[in-house]
Amino acid sequence: MEHSRRVFTFSMATLAALMVVPAVTTAQMSKVKTVWVIMMENHNWTGNDAGASFGDPDIKGNPLAPYINSTLVNTAAHAEQYYNPPGNHPSQPNYLWLEAGTNFGVLADTQPGQPQLHTTKHLVRLLQDAGISWRAYAEPDFGSPVFDTCPLDFSFLDINHLAPPYFNDINDGLNPQSPECIAHVRPYYQLATDLADHTTAQYNLVIPNLCHDGHEGISPCDATEPSDNTL
Repeated sequence: MEHSRRVFTFSMATLAALMVVPAVTTAQMSKVKTVWVIMMENHNWTGNDAGASFGDPDIKGNPLAPYINSTLVNTAAHAEQYYNPPGNHPSQPNYLWLEAGTNFGVLADTQPGQPQLHTTKHLVRLLQDAGISWRAYAEPDFGSPVFDTCPLDFSFLDINHLAPPYFNDINDGLNPQSPECIAHVRPYYQLATDLADHTTAQYNLVIPNLCHDGHEGISPCDATEPSDNTL
């Protein structure tokens, strides 16, 4: 069967604004069968480059982002006035905000259980309840083992970049063997297999590791990776 596929690459806070779809576009959006969201680090698109002082320079025209500024910007839509929300630089509040529309008062990077989130009013649960399949593919950090359980701490990746395991209905009470979590939150290497087998979900969340998401202050990375973490 032919599927319409769209790939979206977002900085952290962009998705929330896009979740409200104007009525005039509903007919067009209804034709989209598969959605890919690739999460990148929280940089402004353009502005006063204030983030450069702590390793998060603006993206537009930046030589450290050659793919975004050449291939991608010429073939896809982008938000010309996207800005990282003031005071919301820590990763986890932004990712929780994207998943549930609120940061639950979290203002720093913590791991699941700090706090435990019991609400079912978050994106992937609402999608699943509506019969829309979902899967998250998370790339382990270099030097970390590949996970085969529900990732609930920093052993495998920067868990604060992966929102679904923070929710009790996904992590089954902080259970690393949670069937719900293991079925939906997979290591990145499985993506190639799922694509080849045509078993990807309708909504796919891709979480690159720190060396691939435009993050600041990356050390260590694989020896074959560029030292400037280009995008």
